Amino acid sequence: MTACVWSPRSVLRFGRSLGTACATARVVTDAGRAYLKPPLPQSVQSELACEWIAAQLAAWFELPTCEWAVLPVDAELDRIPLPNGQPAPSGLAFVTRELPGHPWGGAVESLEAAENSEIVTSLVVFDTWLRNVGRFPPAGTSGRPGYDRLLLAKGGIPGVARLVLLDQSQAFRPAGQPLDTTACDLFQSRDPQVYGLFPAFRRLVRQDDLAKSLERLTQFQPRTARDLLQALPQEWGVAPETCQVLGQFLVERAAWLAETLPTRLARICWPGKLFDPDPYMKRRS
Repeated sequence: MTACVWSPRSVLRFGRSLGTACATARVVTDAGRAYLKPPLPQSVQSELACEWIAAQLAAWFELPTCEWAVLPVDAELDRIPLPNGQPAPSGLAFVTRELPGHPWGGAVESLEAAENSEIVTSLVVFDTWLRNVGRFPPAGTSGRPGYDRLLLAKGGIPGVARLVLLDQSQAFRPAGQPLDTTACDLFQSRDPQVYGLFPAFRRLVRQDDLAKSLERLTQFQPRTARDLLQALPQEWGVAPETCQVLGQFLVERAAWLAETLPTRLARICWPGKLFDPDPYMKRRS
């Protein structure tokens, strides 16, 4: 996994609470402005664990995220207020570096104008792999689109934005539920639903980009999953047996999606068009 070079060591001051389910707060750290998700009860601790795991997997999948870190919070010294007015308890927080930019509003034109618009296809594959309901839930399910979970950040070209992923806390299981062996049921590794496919994404999904993403999925190995999950902070209370099942889930789902996702995406994004359902196999042969 790619190591994050941003390394805040302390919270200098609290800014404001955003009133989210994770009690996210805008803070200033010794390394700049950031968004902090404090330690909370077990169900929310699971969201911190999901954020951490998904951030690591996004780096492996070569998708851009804000820089992030884990940061100890001291209830007495930092005194970060929760939405209920009580201070956040001591423990390990997940912090994300603030980037200049603004959330995506849903327009396809702003996606097409981004300097890295080619990541749209990979993003759909990534969210489907992680069963992430936070950005765009599957058709026929409840949940609102999370337009604010995709940032149009300042890019490398003046006046041109760069797409950056935000907030993967709803990966693997429904929001508010603990990350446990039930949530990581291996039967769900063959969940046929497509996640993260905003309507505006459909005309940007490309067969070549899909082939590259699926090729990458085939490279996800049990050792990669094991090394990642062994490094998960124990403070967030994810049991070893859950890590074992989650690792197996990730490996099995990656392999299954590489075989089955092309046909399902073709029906949605290219209806009525000729489509090679397994182009990456030709590349590998």
